[in-house]
Amino acid sequence: MRTTDLRSNRTYGYVVMVLQIVVTPECFGCDEASRLAALMRREFPGLEVELHIVTRTAQVPPGVVATPTYLLDGQPIFLGNPRPAALLSKVASCLRATN
Repeated sequence: MRTTDLRSNRTYGYVVMVLQIVVTPECFGCDEASRLAALMRREFPGLEVELHIVTRTAQVPPGVVATPTYLLDGQPIFLGNPRPAALLSKVASCLRATN
């Protein structure tokens, strides 16, 4: 099931969940995190996906102790890059639970 079936766009007054993928410029898993961000955008067009690159001047979101960290609406769901199927399943499950 795609996100568009589960959640509507913010433009129409519905809440949109946010997936933040927090990385550093030199992190080992940055390339994979970027690929997973693209996958999530394709599979869940109604989900807001942010690739958050932590630098010396950028704040680290609460709950982030290492990179990459995956946050869904501010709550950590994965530390390190998950397998694509695990990430898809987790996000779909959370979206169904809030619908």
